[in-house]
Amino acid sequence: MSLAAIDSADLIVLITTQEIPAIKDARLFLDLSSGLSISRERIVLVLNRFDKRIGITPEKISENFKQEVVTILPYDDRTVLPSVNRGKPFMLGDKSRPITRSFLTLIEAIRQRLGAMNGDGVLEAAEVVRIGKR
Repeated sequence: MSLAAIDSADLIVLITTQEIPAIKDARLFLDLSSGLSISRERIVLVLNRFDKRIGITPEKISENFKQEVVTILPYDDRTVLPSVNRGKPFMLGDKSRPITRSFLTLIEAIRQRLGAMNGDGVLEAAEVVRIGKR
């Protein structure tokens, strides 16, 4: 069922963190997707709970995966944990918080990718070039 869902999806949001097991699993997924002829253009790579004190940077992950990290969601337990515990989305609060701005960036990246796809779920050539230059 998972493969059927992945195959029918226009975009796949692949979320990883800076922990080695998560990076290994993301690598396994990317290798599997290549083996299944899933275009890398359909994969939106997101780095979740980014902590700049950890030596594994988004640039290192991008370079290793040969896949752009589209959005970095910062580590922000002071915002996220109370939101989860109260059942109130933090997106409804202060829009200037880095975590909120990062989610808005992710939403915009997904919107742009979907808008740039033709009916077959393939990015138009001009959009591939534009995305690659970010």
